Amino acid sequence: MVRPKDAVQWALYYPPLFDYRTTRLTGPDSPTLTRVIQRYEQGYVFEALTELDTVSTDRRDVPYFTLRAGMLLSIGRVDYAQADISDALNVNPDNGVDLDLLSVIALVNNDNQEALQPVHRAVERAPDSAIPGIALSYAQQGAFQIVQASGSAQDAAQLAVERNDKLSCPHTILGFVRLTALEFKKAATAFQQAIALDQADPLPRLGLGLAKIRQNDLEAGRRKIEIATSLDLNNSIMRSYLGKSYFEEKRRGLDETQYEMPKELDPHDPTPWFYDAIREQFVNKPIEALHDYQESIRLNDDRAVYRGRLLLHEDVATRGATVGRNNNLGFDQRGKG
Repeated sequence: MVRPKDAVQWALYYPPLFDYRTTRLTGPDSPTLTRVIQRYEQGYVFEALTELDTVSTDRRDVPYFTLRAGMLLSIGRVDYAQADISDALNVNPDNGVDLDLLSVIALVNNDNQEALQPVHRAVERAPDSAIPGIALSYAQQGAFQIVQASGSAQDAAQLAVERNDKLSCPHTILGFVRLTALEFKKAATAFQQAIALDQADPLPRLGLGLAKIRQNDLEAGRRKIEIATSLDLNNSIMRSYLGKSYFEEKRRGLDETQYEMPKELDPHDPTPWFYDAIREQFVNKPIEALHDYQESIRLNDDRAVYRGRLLLHEDVATRGATVGRNNNLGFDQRGKG
């Protein structure tokens, strides 16, 4: 989820869902498209787009518009990308990749219900493709359909890796699946593969940082999370995890700063309140800690986009138990009086 502060953000990250390596390279412009893809793979996005502009307007077909739209999204030019997607869908209204790109644009702009419509059409039109399944998982998560999103993500990621192991997103998803299963070394390997394929994606760096921390390499894990946060500055969850890593390293002041940011960026996320309460309890601020614990409990039901319903109840129990362990206020003794 992306939540732009004051409806303005200098950069938005759009998850790449287009496998440009499968672009049809036929006709008189195939040498040009080959050079475009090579430049894009080397990281020369602007040069690739300039090369694309040399293709005559009367020979720009659906693969051309789809390829250019995917590249434009990679540098945040959603306005031009939408125009190319429209041109492609005018020729082929059932083109799965362009429908997926529409879904991602809607999701990044927090229009969750609008994101579901095109991606369901894409899945129907291309049931054997992994890309619509991955896009569907994003849209389902945004619509709070957590169980369905998890199933769609795992199935699509496994299929994608089997068919083309050069895509970053499936490796990232598999990394988080393995992290959840406590397979930390396998998770780290998957995240490293994803990073090598897409240097701009913050998610595999976050995952790798968490995997490193779970393997007791706190400093290396914190560094990965710092990089992930720098790639998605307004992401509440990443800020919270970064603050927690600072707390574990006893870097006082830095942890508090990181917790304050996500409280403002995403007022519905209980995570920074929970972690900040732990910090306050540690530095002997029991009243502030109790307030933040209570606030995290209040916000817990708003966390459905991150946790399944059963885990929400577990969160409430965890936070309640932590409050119960805070005896610094002496409420128990006063109650007996």
